[in-house]
Amino acid sequence: MFTYKSWENFCSTLKDMNIRCITVKDVTKNVINELNNFVIIKHDIETNVKKALDIATIENKYNVKATYYFQGYLLNENQNVKMMKSIKELGHEIGYHYDVLDENRGDFEKAYDNYINYIKRFKEKGIEIESVCPHGNPVLSRNGWESNASFLSNIIIRNRLSIAGYDYIDAIVDIKNKNMNNLKFISDASYSWNNGEFYNIDFVINYLIDNNCIFISTHPHRWSKYPFIPMLRSKIFIATKKVTKILYKNKILKLIFNKYYHLAKKI
Repeated sequence: MFTYKSWENFCSTLKDMNIRCITVKDVTKNVINELNNFVIIKHDIETNVKKALDIATIENKYNVKATYYFQGYLLNENQNVKMMKSIKELGHEIGYHYDVLDENRGDFEKAYDNYINYIKRFKEKGIEIESVCPHGNPVLSRNGWESNASFLSNIIIRNRLSIAGYDYIDAIVDIKNKNMNNLKFISDASYSWNNGEFYNIDFVINYLIDNNCIFISTHPHRWSKYPFIPMLRSKIFIATKKVTKILYKNKILKLIFNKYYHLAKKI
């Protein structure tokens, strides 16, 4: 299912079909309207930078360019920073996978400061951010904001960032949510392609043959060289999701889940 071999097959197909891969930073309305067939690939890196590098290496082999979104806490380890730079050297784009609004429980002012501080930290580590993407947190109750995407959907925040020089194109807010050129958004969230719309990556390839404008999103920490590992993890994920939904009805357990919501990214 989610194996390196299947992703290599996907990249090989893109090359054989001569489909252009564009990174998020290169997306503008004019560029999209001028292209007849293209693929935007983004990878959300919430953990395990090594696997991100593995995927980036496979893509480089077939001249496939993608955008890699890293969460800020990953900068705490020097080895992660080295691998981020290696991904950049392979020709891919590096972006920031922001979690600031959820992390600050809907406080836009704190989220604003948090956002800028992380962008600065990336730069201090020698990594220039070129676009951004919000992180989704399925196990979190919100009151006053819908998701992390609400941060850059806020016009006031956006204007402040623009004046300060920290306004970047957002993969979700500016591209997916605006449905530019009726892009088909395909994601491997929840260990399935669009919640089962596509059985596996081969079905995505078949779709691509007749629909050459897609935006594909993956989570490399869920991919592996060996088929049995993603299969096992997917079963654990599904079981955990079902149990969590039941336990979430309990007010006390709900408070606990909300406090430790960030642990869900590890699954």
